[in-house]
Amino acid sequence: MVHETLLSLQRAARTILTQLVRCWLRHGVTYGVFSELTRQIFVEQGHELVQSSQGKATASAVAAITGLSRKEIKRLREVEEEALTLAALSRGRAVRVLAGWTTDPRFNIDGKPQVLSLDALDGGFRALVEGYACDVTPVSMLNLLERAGCIEYVMGGVALMRNAYLPMATPAERLDILGTDTTELMASIAYNISCPSDQRVFQRKVSTSGLSIEALRDFQNYSNEKSQQLLEDYDQWLADRLAQDDQLHDDRGHGVSVGIYFYSDIIGDQK
Repeated sequence: MVHETLLSLQRAARTILTQLVRCWLRHGVTYGVFSELTRQIFVEQGHELVQSSQGKATASAVAAITGLSRKEIKRLREVEEEALTLAALSRGRAVRVLAGWTTDPRFNIDGKPQVLSLDALDGGFRALVEGYACDVTPVSMLNLLERAGCIEYVMGGVALMRNAYLPMATPAERLDILGTDTTELMASIAYNISCPSDQRVFQRKVSTSGLSIEALRDFQNYSNEKSQQLLEDYDQWLADRLAQDDQLHDDRGHGVSVGIYFYSDIIGDQK
């Protein structure tokens, strides 16, 4: 039974991580960031779990359930999340290449990045990549920096247009939704798995297969309209109830969310 549970959790994790990693790679996030971040989360959650069950969380106890060493746990507990993420990002290959372009005298004059030849063996773009990201091909790095809007092809080679690596320039608000909405859905599913059956929250979906592309588009429009109507109804109910309970508002108030999402295999197949 324990083995079957572990396999089920691994399958679920693989499914979830596939979409997350795909999104991260599109935005230039490397494995180093992911590895460091997951270590920190394992320590945080392990600490909370041990503390809630034993009243006090020692490094040894957290190490026992996370599989990390006590030394690693101590390091991660002392590192702030923002500093941890920035430190991991600073090691990104693209960041190193841009730093070399702007600081290495072989590739700039008095701090001004030079146009780098794509053919030169010394002092060109190939030499820059080999010096600062040797495990990435020059072509791959060119594509990466071009997508991020950092470079531009000009006469004589490639010019640096922006020395900050901000891939795709996606608004932060859109990425925040990836964290908040996904977390809420996963938390509700996890709660329903472990709680008594009479305490489960509403979690349903409707699905089918074999639709034509025309039917799929028609259903998307239909579901958009119906879903919007339902959410507006919920929003009005909550607004009315908040107005009634206004005199009871204090720090003990509870938050609530109801989300609706649309999915099709067309969305799932996008790389």
